[in-house]
Amino acid sequence: MRTIEIRHSAGVALVVAVLVTSLLVPPACAGDDPDGRILKVGTFDSRCVAFAYGRTKGECSFFAQVQQLKRDYAAAERAGDTEKMAALQEQGESLQHEMHLKVFCAAPIDDILTLVQDEIPQAAEAAGVDLIVGEVLYQGPAVEIVDVTEEMAKLFTTDPEVIGALAEIQAAPVADRAELQEHRH
Repeated sequence: MRTIEIRHSAGVALVVAVLVTSLLVPPACAGDDPDGRILKVGTFDSRCVAFAYGRTKGECSFFAQVQQLKRDYAAAERAGDTEKMAALQEQGESLQHEMHLKVFCAAPIDDILTLVQDEIPQAAEAAGVDLIVGEVLYQGPAVEIVDVTEEMAKLFTTDPEVIGALAEIQAAPVADRAELQEHRH
């Protein structure tokens, strides 16, 4: 008889705990916001941001890296250092391939984003979003997704030719990495 009382007491305690918890926890998962506020989430096409970065001519740009490799290669060529020339050639090809992966295959661009990390809040403000993410896996009813690709690209360049090409890049399917690898050789 005592065993039944303990089980019954534990069951009642569990039911009470669940009921109290459900009353205290806001229904955030259901998407119900008591203020009716919609969370605006900015997303972007990383290929476009990589493209804009690749077309920038700043001090830390892809262009600057390529120009430095060309200067180093020319110096090695003048010195007759064929070993260094071969190493610089390989480095240049690797750098170009990495950029192609980012622009055509949507490879991660964390290294590029770190160059403008302090300016991302201005892009969010310009787009009117509460946060910016690379990809949304789920969206509840109290969330609005806003494309901020152009604002993110403009952190690197406002060149009308580059900005004009973004829609074409976004419309293109993401390339297959293996296929791009085949074209490398």
